This record gives sequence, structure tokens and C-alpha cells, in this order.
Amino acid sequence: MSGAAAQVGLPIPTHAERQRRRRARRRGDATWSGIWEIDPASLEPYVAEVVRRTVSSNGVFGAKLHWKQYVDAVAQGLDLAVFPQPISWVHIWRDDLVAQAVSLVRAQQSHEWKRTVGRVAPSTRFRYDAEVIAKAVNSCREWNDNWQRFFDEHDLHPVRVSYEELSADYELTMRRVLVELSLDVDSIAPPTLERQADGQSLEWIARFRAE
Repeated sequence: MSGAAAQVGLPIPTHAERQRRRRARRRGDATWSGIWEIDPASLEPYVAEVVRRTVSSNGVFGAKLHWKQYVDAVAQGLDLAVFPQPISWVHIWRDDLVAQAVSLVRAQQSHEWKRTVGRVAPSTRFRYDAEVIAKAVNSCREWNDNWQRFFDEHDLHPVRVSYEELSADYELTMRRVLVELSLDVDSIAPPTLERQADGQSLEWIARFRAE
């Protein structure tokens, strides 16, 4: 695996990580393919190659990082200097933490973290668990607090975007963000992702609040 990864420039998992994946695969754990521990020497070259391949013609590169992903990447040796400078930060959060928690729990159960337009949803038998949702609410709140603390400590002033604002009027919100980033774009392409929430999501939200 590490040889093939090196050939295509992917980050190389550590020996301990490869062992963990083998054990998880034998147990039938569907999450075995996730890489959690990466050889630090392979991380920055990988990011640099991703930037090289995906940067736009006007020199803009974008990456989405959840708080835990950022912490894990920095802990494994990622230096933000590898990204095009200066870095502009866009902070996206969700006002409705219960709805966010329900979305997180359902994604954990289905292993579907995003759905491209036109993709058929996987067949999943979701299990409601108020305790798990409550823990997810606390996690979402903690991640928001950690990002705010990070911005404050580094004197950063990100562009602020709420999920509710973005989902209510995608094009208008995107135009505002681009203006605040001092980027000129003639037209806004339609989103490539679909919302994964459905009637069951709304039922879980209402049930959790009632309980």
C-alpha cells in the first residue's frame, strides 16, 4: 500500500496505522479505509501536490477543514505555510446545533458524508439515540468555540457564513463571500452537493427537543 501511495503522491500511513486498518478490515468495520495516522514526511508534499493540481487560474486554492481535521493535521506536522499565502479564512457554522448533531449522527451511521447532485442515497436503517445526539450537540458547540478561540488568538477576521444563510440563498451568499474575499466572478455555478436531510431528520430533531 505505501509503495503505491508513494507513486501517486498520496500521504503514507504509518506502520501502526496500517496494522489498525488490517484489524478493522478483518472485523468488518466499514470505516477501516480512513487514514488517521500519517507519516509526517509524506504529508506536506501531498498537500503541495494537491494545491498544484487544483489551484484555479487566478491563483485561488480552497480547502475545507473541520476542527478535528485541522488539529490532527497540525499534530502530524502540517505547516500552514504549505498553502498559498496569504490565507483567507471563511468560517461556516450552523445556528441550529440540534439539526447539525442529527446530521452528524446520521452521517456516522450511513458513512455518507456528502451527496453529489443526482446520487442515489444509500439504503441505511437509521437508529435514533438521544444520548448519542446529545453528545454530538456538545461536540458541535465545542468545535465552534475552538474555532472562535483560534481566530481570536491569531487575530484573524474570517468571513462569516451560517449554514442557514447559505442554504436559504446559495447564490446571494456566495456573491457576498466573494466580495468580502475581494474576488471577482461573473456567474455563480450551481452547487454540486445535495442536502441529505429528509423527513426523518425533522422527526429526530422534533423528538430530541421534546425529550
